[in-house]
Amino acid sequence: MPSNIEQITKDFWSSSGRDLAYQSLIETAKYASGPPQKEAISFLLSVLSCLKDKSEAWDAVKHVLNSRSSSSITGVLQPLGPAFKDLPDKNEAWQKLHRLTLSRDIEVKEYAAFAIGPAFAYIPEEFQDQAMKDLFRLARNSHEEVQESVAMSLKFAFPYLPDRNKAWDILVRMALEDDCDVGHEAARSFSYVFPHVEDKLEAWDDLFYVIDSSSFLNTYEITSSIFHSYSFYPEKQSGYYDLMQLVIHEDRSVRETASISIGYVFQHFPDKVKILAQKELMGLLDDERFDFKGSLIISVGNAFSSFPDKEDAWEILHQYVNNSDESIRKGLAFSIGDACPDLPFPEKSLRDLLILAQDESGSVRMGVAHSLGFIYPHIGGDSEILDCLVTLTGDKHSCIRNRANYSLGKIYVYKASKTKDERVLGDLVEKAVVHFEKAAIEDCYFNPAKFCYLFYRSFSEVILKKQISRQKIEKYLIDARSVAEDSTNKKRLVKVIENLSDALFAAQAPHKMGIESKVELVTYCRKQCHYAEYLMDKTKGNTPNLNHLFHKIKPYFHQNIKKLIDDVKEKAEAACREAKGTEAEYIACSVNKEIQGWGVESQEQMGKNLDNVIFSLKSKIPDISENKLIIAKIDEIKSESKVENQMMILSTLIGFFPSLSLYADISEIKENSKTMIENMDQLIASIKQIEISLEPSIKEEIQVAVGLSGLVFDAKRIITIPVQEISYPELRDDLQKYSDKMLDIAKLPVRLKDKIMGYIRKNGNDLREY
Repeated sequence: MPSNIEQITKDFWSSSGRDLAYQSLIETAKYASGPPQKEAISFLLSVLSCLKDKSEAWDAVKHVLNSRSSSSITGVLQPLGPAFKDLPDKNEAWQKLHRLTLSRDIEVKEYAAFAIGPAFAYIPEEFQDQAMKDLFRLARNSHEEVQESVAMSLKFAFPYLPDRNKAWDILVRMALEDDCDVGHEAARSFSYVFPHVEDKLEAWDDLFYVIDSSSFLNTYEITSSIFHSYSFYPEKQSGYYDLMQLVIHEDRSVRETASISIGYVFQHFPDKVKILAQKELMGLLDDERFDFKGSLIISVGNAFSSFPDKEDAWEILHQYVNNSDESIRKGLAFSIGDACPDLPFPEKSLRDLLILAQDESGSVRMGVAHSLGFIYPHIGGDSEILDCLVTLTGDKHSCIRNRANYSLGKIYVYKASKTKDERVLGDLVEKAVVHFEKAAIEDCYFNPAKFCYLFYRSFSEVILKKQISRQKIEKYLIDARSVAEDSTNKKRLVKVIENLSDALFAAQAPHKMGIESKVELVTYCRKQCHYAEYLMDKTKGNTPNLNHLFHKIKPYFHQNIKKLIDDVKEKAEAACREAKGTEAEYIACSVNKEIQGWGVESQEQMGKNLDNVIFSLKSKIPDISENKLIIAKIDEIKSESKVENQMMILSTLIGFFPSLSLYADISEIKENSKTMIENMDQLIASIKQIEISLEPSIKEEIQVAVGLSGLVFDAKRIITIPVQEISYPELRDDLQKYSDKMLDIAKLPVRLKDKIMGYIRKNGNDLREY
C-alpha cells in the first residue's frame, strides 16, 4: 500500500500519473491508518470539486465514517465541512454527520460540531432545523473542546439559522465562560455574525457588556469584533463616542487594540463627526499620557483618505521621522504606504521612507518595504524605490525580505498594466510572479504573497500561454482557494481564472470537456469569458492595477479562441445556405443570424436570446418520427436543471437543422396545445418547475421562469411580477434563498408559492398563448 502521500499527490497533478495516483489515494483513505490516511482523505475532499465522478471518493469517505476508529473519523470530519458543498449525496452525508454528533467519543463530537458550521448552508433544507438543534445541544456540552467547536461553527452557520436570536445569546454566554479558549472563539465569532443579527442595537450593548465584564479575558478579540461590527451598527454618531471610549479605556489591551483599529472604521463616521474625530485622534498623538502612539499613527494612515484636512495630518506625521520611540517610527513607516494615494506631498514622503530604510530597527525597515510598494505609482517610477527594495530583499530578517519581494511583485504588476510595449508585457508579469514566489516562501505570520503567487502564476499560464496543463492550473487554483480563506475578493479572482481556464481548455480539447459541436464550444467559451470579465469588474475597486492589466492583455487570450468563433460563424452561414428552399430554412437561418452576433467580448444578452431560441424550437419542431433524434435532445434539455448545461445541449441541435421535418402545421400545434388547457385550474396544474430571478432593475420586479408540462411540447415561460403584487413580510428573505435555481414547485415555501400562483391565476391569459 502506498505510504508516500506527498509523492502521490504530486503524481495526481501530472497528466500521465493522475489515474494511478487517484486509485492509490482511494486505497490509502480506505485501508491505511494514522497520518497517511488522514492526508489522503483531506486531499481527496480538497479536490472533490474537480473530480468528474465523485462517487468513488465519497465511498472512501463513508468507509472511514462507518469505522470504529475515532482517530480515523476525526481525520475525515476536519475537512468534511468545507467540502460538503461538493459531496454527491448530501442527504446521506448529513445523516452520518448528525449521527456522529451523538457519539459518546468527545473528540468525535468535537469535530462533528466543527464540521456543521461550513457545511450548514449546503445541508438539505429539510434537515437544517435539526442541524441547528444539534449545535444548540452541543453548546451545552460540559467539555470545553466541544463548546469551542460550536463557537467556531456558529460564525459560518449563523446567516442560515432559523433562530438567530438564540444563537446570539449562546455566543454571548460562551464569551463570558471561564474557559479562555471558548471565550476566545465566541468573541472572534461576533464580528462574523453581527451583520446578520436582527436587533443590532441590543447586540451592540451586549458587546460592551461583555467587554466590561470583570471576568472577561479575551479583550483583543472582543475589541476587534466591536470595530468590525461598527459599519453595520445603525446609530453611527453615538457609536463613534462608544469607540473613542475604547481608545482611552482603562484596560491596556483594549486601548492598544482600539488604537490600531479605529483607522479602519473612520470612513464610516458621519461627515459631521469626521472633523471632530480627526482632531481628537491627532490630539492624542500630542498627549504625553497616551501610550499607544505608534498604533494610533498606523490608524491615521488607514484613515487618511477620509480625513477632512490631509495637509495638517501629514505635517503632524512628518515630524515623527526622527522620533526616538521605535514604535512611533514603525507606525510612520507603515502609515505612509497606507495613506497612498491621498498623500499631499508624495515626494517628501518618499524622502522620509528612504531615511527610515536605514533604521536599525527591523520593524521600521519592514514598514518601509511595505510602503514603497504603495508609493511607487505616485512618484513616477523613481529608480530609488526599486534600488531600496532590492537591497531590502537581502535583509537578515525573513519578514523584511517578504515585504520587499511582495512590493516588487506589486510594482511589476503595475508596470505591466501601464506599459505600451506589448513585447515586454509578458516579461513584466513573469517578474512579478518571481517576486511573489520569493515572498511566499518566507516564514511570516501574515503573508499575502502566498495568494498572489498562486493567482498570478495561474493568471500568466492561462492568459499569456497558448498551451497549458489542466492539472497544473487545477493545483494552483486549489492551493489559492485554501489561502483565500474568507476573502470574497480573493474568491472572485480565483473564479476568474477558473472561468478563463475552462474556456481555454475547451478551445484546446473540446471533447475532453464533453463538448460535441463547435457551436456548443463557442457558446461555452463566450459564457466563461463574459462571466470572468464580470467578476474582474467586481474586484476593480480593490485591485485596480490587476484590473488594468486584465483588460490590457485580454486580447492575447481572445486570440486563442477567436479563430474557433470565426469558424463556427462560417459553418452556421453554410448551414443556412444549405437549408435554402427547404422546410428547415427558417430555423437554420434564424439561428445563423443569432450566431453572427456572438463573440468572446461583451454579450450580456446572449443568455436571454438563447432562452428565446429554446422556446422557438420547442414550439416549431413537431414531435413526429422523422424528428426523433431532435426531440430526444429536447427531452435531454428538459432533464437538465442547470441553465448552462441546457444551453450546451441545445447548441448541438444546430447540426440537425438541414434534416428537419415540419409536416405538422405550426398553428395546428399551437391550437392543439390550447385545447389541452380548458380552464385555469388545468393551467396551474401544468406548472411543475419554477425559477426565480432577481434582475438588477430600477423597478421592483422579479422574473419567474415556469416549466409547463402536459402540452404537445414542454416549455419554459418568463413572467415578470411586480414585487408589490406578491408582498408579504418574509418576501425578501425567501427571494434571496430560492432565486437563480430551477426547483420543483412543491419545494417553495407555501406562502411564496401561493403568492406567485395567485398572480399567475389572476393574469393567466398571457400563458394561454402557448
